[in-house]
Amino acid sequence: MGRDFRIVSCGISTEDKPDHPTTPIALKACTRLPALEHGKNGCPEEAIAFFSPMEMAEHFNPDLVMLVGVVSACAQLLNYRFNEMIDGGVEPNSVTVVSALQVCAVACSLEECKMIHVFAVWKGFKLDVSVATALIDMHMKCFLPDKAIDLFERMPRKDVVLWAALLRGNTQNGMAHKSMEVFRNMLSNEMQPDAVAMVKILAACSESGILQQDVCLHGYIIISGFNNNIFVGAPLIELYSKCCSIDNATKVFEGIIHKDVIWSAMIAGYGIHGQGENFFF
Repeated sequence: MGRDFRIVSCGISTEDKPDHPTTPIALKACTRLPALEHGKNGCPEEAIAFFSPMEMAEHFNPDLVMLVGVVSACAQLLNYRFNEMIDGGVEPNSVTVVSALQVCAVACSLEECKMIHVFAVWKGFKLDVSVATALIDMHMKCFLPDKAIDLFERMPRKDVVLWAALLRGNTQNGMAHKSMEVFRNMLSNEMQPDAVAMVKILAACSESGILQQDVCLHGYIIISGFNNNIFVGAPLIELYSKCCSIDNATKVFEGIIHKDVIWSAMIAGYGIHGQGENFFF
């Protein structure tokens, strides 16, 4: 391990400045070292502080690996602050728990998520719909759909947002076919989706590519009065476009009065089918 750092040190001591390709290699070598001053040391505040001035640099273009590292550091720091709150006698409420779960879900920090989940159960927050929604979303983003479904089924009261989280999570985990099943169960439980939930349903179903299913959804949208909603119209156009039904996509586009935010969806639809020039003539 020491050899890795000696090589890096040698390069710097000879006044040869490391270039962009060299720096990540040097950092990777340092992560293998136990020494705090050079290696991986579990100091998220330092990681974030290191990243912040770089972000302001003129030619700084962070790659995915670096961004994931910073998000992970944020999750670790949040976990530390969360424990610090409890140790200091400050009781986190359901809003705090939801915020903490959302940060950890983005980072896919399973250990931090588990700790907050245990705390939520201990404090009796698990039956709070907003906390349950965040827990389901977190488990789905950590690729644990079975645990998310189990949490959903245990909830005595389910609102539209909770149903939408389950539906979206199925799609995130490559189970788009289950999204329509969730939607049917949602309707059978007399739960009427709002425009926001409808957008999520359409986005989920666009992955399946089943035209008959799309037509049924379109029928429901018309019956429910969402047919002239621009926010619902855009994903509906995308839905038809992905199912190779550009004619239906065009009909949806033409039927919407205010077309402000749906132009791009229609142009993209024509582009998918290699007909981009037809949209303008």
